[in-house]
Amino acid sequence: MDEFTPLGFEEVKAGQEFIKIWVGSLIRSDDKDYSFSKMYAVKDAGKWVTSIKEDHVVFTHTLQGADGYAYEYQKTVRLMEGAPKMTLEHRLKNTGQKHINTSTYNHNFLVIDQEPTGPFIRTTFKKEISAEGRNFGEIIFPKGNSLEYGRYLKMGENVYTANITATDNSILPYDLKIENTKTGAGVRISGDKPLEKMVFWACHTTSCPEPYIRLSISPGEEVKWNITYEFFVNK
Repeated sequence: MDEFTPLGFEEVKAGQEFIKIWVGSLIRSDDKDYSFSKMYAVKDAGKWVTSIKEDHVVFTHTLQGADGYAYEYQKTVRLMEGAPKMTLEHRLKNTGQKHINTSTYNHNFLVIDQEPTGPFIRTTFKKEISAEGRNFGEIIFPKGNSLEYGRYLKMGENVYTANITATDNSILPYDLKIENTKTGAGVRISGDKPLEKMVFWACHTTSCPEPYIRLSISPGEEVKWNITYEFFVNK
């Protein structure tokens, strides 16, 4: 599931509109900071078109928003013939008068063979990593280039870090694996844009690496990016 950071939120007052790509034009409810988990009233949901083909589905969302923001966003979910792969192909065109400056990520709510979050779930990166945050060093531990759990998470517990970084201070590649080491099943997630940051969250049922990328699009321009999911079994 994709999510974008809002457009124009800091520029408007309570009762005025701001933009959330992939959602529409929303109403700022008060003078508090934006929260992704807060409910905001929808002023204009834009126009949605869905096209279903044999090996892919195309979702198109267009919005002529408030105060000069407008866009056409297209997402294609495509299965690769003859391979255990799925790609998410994205295209975002700025059709308004204002510059679009946003971040986007996929939540990646992954559950592999119904294994609960614990010692058999491992997330691996291309470089040695470090991370700090809620329950890091207590329940979940960076070990070399992997994140590993010391025990199963209990219901109501969660872990969170705002950014996983490479220990050599270089940019972490958009390329990671998450797997169930008990069954050998897993998925490799890779993107074709550089990372802005790598957030990680987990509860007792799912582990969620959330790679962010930054998008900066002038009026009339568009940007494209792809994310590939390659499923595997280590025997």
